[in-house]
Amino acid sequence: PLHTLEGLEEKAARGGLAALDEELLPLDAALPTWPDIVLTREAAERLAHGQSVAADRIWPVGRVRVYMPTGEFLAIGEVTADARVVPRRVFLP
Repeated sequence: PLHTLEGLEEKAARGGLAALDEELLPLDAALPTWPDIVLTREAAERLAHGQSVAADRIWPVGRVRVYMPTGEFLAIGEVTADARVVPRRVFLP
């Protein structure tokens, strides 16, 4: 929904920063057309530390949204020609 500056100021005055946080979109909302990959816990931990991981199936080469097994958005990754998922931007530890 579209908000005015005045409306956001009123919301902040009533509920503080927590009220404004309710209006934020999740990070991955900006990438709705990118394929998504859900990693195992072990693979997610390795990717979060900057290591590439093997893709669990054949994916098209290119950028992907990477998720934890719990469904949390973990990173922007890239699938390489040799079927690896390489982290490009990690958002969760």
